Amino acid sequence: MFGGTGPIFEGAAFSAQIRYNYFPKVEERMRFVRWRPGLVVFKGRIIRPSSELPNSPVFQARNSGVTGDVEPGWPPNQGDTVNDNGIVWVRIAQGNARTVSKNNFEIKNARDVTIEYNVFDKHWFDTNQNNNIVFKLNNCPPKSSACDCVPEFSGRVNVNGRVVTSADSKPLPNIHHPTTQRGVNPMLIKIGGVDYEIESFEAADDYKILLKTDAGNRSDVAYTYGQPGCQAAWDRDVVFRHNIVRSGPTGISIVTWNNGVRSRIGDISVTNNLFADLDCQKWSNFAGQCSGSLLSWYLSLAQLPPRVEFSNNTVIAQNARIGLYLEGPSSSFAGDTKLLNNVFPRGSENAVLGQGTAEGSATLDAKLCGGQPCPASQINKNIIVGADLTRYRTGDNYNLCPERRGCGVNFDFDDPRFGRLFENFAAGIYRVRAGHYAWRGGTDGRDIGVDWDRLPRIQNLRVVPTDRMALFTYEVTAPVAHIPCVVEVSTERDLSVPVPDLDPRRFLRPDTDQQPDSVTRLGPQRMIRIGKNVPLEPGRTYWYRLQCGGDATSGSFTTRPAGGQSQTVTLTHTPSAPGVSAVRIEFGYSYDSTADAIPAYQASRVVPCSPAVGCEIPIEVDPSQVLFYRTIELDADGRELARTPVMVTAGGAEVFPEPRFSLNSIANSASGANAGVAPCEIIAIFGSRLGPGQLVLPENGPVADTLSGVRLLFDQQAAPLLYVSERQIGAIAPARIEGRPLTEVQLVYGGRRSEAVSVPVLTTRPGIFTVDLSGRGQARAINHEDATLNGPESPARRGSYVSLFGTSGGPLSPPCQEGKLADGPQPLQLPVSVVVGGVPAKVTYAGSSPGSVMGLLQIDIEVPEAAPTGDAVPLWLAIGNVAAPEGATIAVR
Repeated sequence: MFGGTGPIFEGAAFSAQIRYNYFPKVEERMRFVRWRPGLVVFKGRIIRPSSELPNSPVFQARNSGVTGDVEPGWPPNQGDTVNDNGIVWVRIAQGNARTVSKNNFEIKNARDVTIEYNVFDKHWFDTNQNNNIVFKLNNCPPKSSACDCVPEFSGRVNVNGRVVTSADSKPLPNIHHPTTQRGVNPMLIKIGGVDYEIESFEAADDYKILLKTDAGNRSDVAYTYGQPGCQAAWDRDVVFRHNIVRSGPTGISIVTWNNGVRSRIGDISVTNNLFADLDCQKWSNFAGQCSGSLLSWYLSLAQLPPRVEFSNNTVIAQNARIGLYLEGPSSSFAGDTKLLNNVFPRGSENAVLGQGTAEGSATLDAKLCGGQPCPASQINKNIIVGADLTRYRTGDNYNLCPERRGCGVNFDFDDPRFGRLFENFAAGIYRVRAGHYAWRGGTDGRDIGVDWDRLPRIQNLRVVPTDRMALFTYEVTAPVAHIPCVVEVSTERDLSVPVPDLDPRRFLRPDTDQQPDSVTRLGPQRMIRIGKNVPLEPGRTYWYRLQCGGDATSGSFTTRPAGGQSQTVTLTHTPSAPGVSAVRIEFGYSYDSTADAIPAYQASRVVPCSPAVGCEIPIEVDPSQVLFYRTIELDADGRELARTPVMVTAGGAEVFPEPRFSLNSIANSASGANAGVAPCEIIAIFGSRLGPGQLVLPENGPVADTLSGVRLLFDQQAAPLLYVSERQIGAIAPARIEGRPLTEVQLVYGGRRSEAVSVPVLTTRPGIFTVDLSGRGQARAINHEDATLNGPESPARRGSYVSLFGTSGGPLSPPCQEGKLADGPQPLQLPVSVVVGGVPAKVTYAGSSPGSVMGLLQIDIEVPEAAPTGDAVPLWLAIGNVAAPEGATIAVR
């Protein structure tokens, strides 16, 4: 819990940052749960028998382990022991003990607090306070437990009939959600010794109150209000962002703002968070704990103060009745809440429901928008998975269903036009897939839902053991790249006894990034070798936990049986460019990341190697060691052509995976449309390990067949590359694929070859380039009259000419030669139609853009005289019988 009330919050700057933390509730240590088969137990854990016994005994574990298939016979006397699949239980006490596991993380009274880049993990519960994250307000007297009180005010006022104003320049009570507490009525004020009932507080004026009855005309009169000694708490300027909340019963609750002083509350921002694996049934230790109304929602907002924003969050959840529950009377909501760009599911009964209101817009209007129809500026671009959207008239919201009337909750819905929402839902990769309407489809031009790359995550972790060592390789996302990582390894399940290699009394601990000899880095990869100083035991099981910034992951590995002195390892290689005829391997057992070198390396023999089929290179290595190696590519005369990045292997197992992308991650660069490719189309491919960590552009001309060791192959032949980077590359699809039903696309980088992806070949798939490259918003267009870029500050005059730019228009005459520059007009062979603001436009030219690389289309139009004017007049483009995705605009005057 974080918070406070009283003088520390008064008048002075106060702020806090809670960052880069891991907040787990370790189920293996939770006390007083009931025995069940297969229960993981850490030493010291206290449990109860599966059914109640006389005197309600409890038992403590003397060691770690896993409970057996059959419950043991529990001994009757204190101090007696029993064996349970290797766990020794001792009877220690009796009585009606039960788990007390309340809210995981609670912000109670805060001012200027930012909570970011944290992970809140595994929240088990056994009470009705089952929230993972809670924001609440609590007025309290100093050094007293008599909280939830009406705050005290006093001073002097002027009275003019029913209107009361401040006479001493001090603010009057301005209470949000007045509620009688501890016998004090918040709607009473004592003026000149007489009680008057308050009609209303002035939400926008801290110096004015309206009474129900006439109090006469008086000046500079003393007044008192509230409970003596009760101090108004702060809960304002709180930011909760870039956090992961996973494995618990519920997501977040913003509740209990009784008698909050308006000047001290509000400005609560919950943005860009991932709430995953929320399941009340799964994360409860006792049956029947998910049926109560308090426990049956994923998100709960109650009695909201002014200026609350809930945006760009992704919620993956199941088994609750309500998706978003808005609790409390409508008068307790400030009316200016924003709910934008979120992904969350409906519950089994309702998607969005309020206390005393019907599902849908009736709830949103009453609770979030002050009783008025919600504008799109407040409620917009949410994906309410499975919801009946006919109940929601506000904004442009979605439901991952075949129709607006709703369906079962399916986060992995395969939309016939846009495909799946996430890159890999089954694997827990909730990055929005390029080409989906959620990709750059939010109100802010970014993705709907969480920005996956701004979360604190450990990714691509692999643990590869030899007989004496374990190699950990992993990556961390940019927000936590500067935070030290710590690894714990132990022969004990509860990690209570570290392996000798991690003993700080004997060695500099090789478990944090702060030690120069601890972590080796190869590009984005980090590596830790456990057993480097003191070898691990062959054939032994070890448990580990790796924590980096806010994220942590745990598991186990078993070292291999003792091996011999040498082993033949066969490494594979695919040449990075034409002209390679042979390769050799340089390898060793250490790596200097500063010099990017393998000290005291050995060299393999030279092996013939062709770009068409690749090659295999056998080398003799010590199987107990971690091996570093790089491949040297040679031409026919033995001259060095290129060196691959250094790679690593352990026990003959490849540690670094090959480049990865999928059919759905091949997209039209202009529109983001995916799952196909057209001849001479400018495409973007999204994935992992596609190229170097930094963006690289061709040095000689606009394209290159090989760029920083990256080659993109269509049916085993290279395609022109426009740029390469670790997660995205740009290229032009070859014209030669025309007429084929499918083409095999494969990427080669660093001697590693991706799996081949079969991609349907299309005739055309037009897209319009826009300023932000999303296919939506202001088009990249040139006004012919003055050669300016079209936009709100330089709109096109009706009757003037404008050039639009796009890609994937189908056959050209003469034919396209991808990667070559167009030295003159090269018109499209298919008919082209353009509509501006609903009015057909005259197309004067459509084809390759002269002087630019073939693949870029230029479409010249005359802006219709009847076209509407404005900063964002919609465009519609069709080539042949295929229309470009809608959303692009131009400015017209």
